[in-house]
Amino acid sequence: MPVVINGTGSITGANTLTGVPVNGPAFSAYKTVDQTGVASGTYTKINYATEEYDTNANYDTSLSRFTPTVSGYYMISAWATAVKLDGSHLVIGVGKNGGLINLGAASRSSGGMYPTSTCSSLVFCNGTTDYIEVFAFPDAVGAAVTTLTGDARWRAGFLGFLARVA
Repeated sequence: MPVVINGTGSITGANTLTGVPVNGPAFSAYKTVDQTGVASGTYTKINYATEEYDTNANYDTSLSRFTPTVSGYYMISAWATAVKLDGSHLVIGVGKNGGLINLGAASRSSGGMYPTSTCSSLVFCNGTTDYIEVFAFPDAVGAAVTTLTGDARWRAGFLGFLARVA
């Protein structure tokens, strides 16, 4: 008997497998312009205003926010780079509904290198009201503010996909 896959994440036939995403939401966005005035020692939302793809129209470029419409577990990854200030640090974090849920690795600039931070997280979203954003926490030595670069050489990005339906 042949196995038939339908669009709800179930397989029918001799065996049954549920909770497998089939054509679930996925998106990728990135920065193309510098984000200036990011306060040192404060969490600030990162603006990823350019979509690379958005398979289900769930990413809002004006809010830099992913609001999935399918309930499930989403693999979320993000990365950003601050303009170099020697000795400065940068850490970014994934946020859900306005609050931080996971922080990435901190990076420190030295010897002409720009500090870059990455963060990945598996996040449950209810498919109706939950939304995901990314925040930066720079510690700009000797400066009150820093700049997150939109330079293509350090293309900051934010992406996610449905890993498993609820």
